[in-house]
Amino acid sequence: MSRKPISKSQRYDILKRDNFTCQYCGRSAPEVRLEVDHVMPVSKGGNNSNDNLKVACRYCNGGKSNKVSGGTDVGQQIDALCRHFYVILHDNGIVLTRDFSDDICIDLFIYMDVDAVEIIKIANQSKSMTHFFKQVLHYYSEQLQDGE
Repeated sequence: MSRKPISKSQRYDILKRDNFTCQYCGRSAPEVRLEVDHVMPVSKGGNNSNDNLKVACRYCNGGKSNKVSGGTDVGQQIDALCRHFYVILHDNGIVLTRDFSDDICIDLFIYMDVDAVEIIKIANQSKSMTHFFKQVLHYYSEQLQDGE
């Protein structure tokens, strides 16, 4: 199916309906660039009806590719976080497979209990995986010391 453009008025209506907020991660402009996302991708038969569109930030929408999007349960929030993490690392020249990036993100977020905002902040400031891991370990050790 070929992609039919979304009109400017429809795009505005969707942004307004979704309160100018990414429906995956909850971030809003001007913190992030917002886009209108197809819940059911056009490549899988989706259309431009309002019920098939929702607001997504550039990071979440870019990482979603042509996957069908869902709601906002914890698993989907973790998936959105991992998409952010992957895109930010890639934007900073740190190229990983998506699976490896997801594994790292989930390990940090779930098992080490690193705050999601901190993962994104550290990833945003990192220019290499070595630098990223040093910063995460520094953050983690500070958290451990604060907890004692």
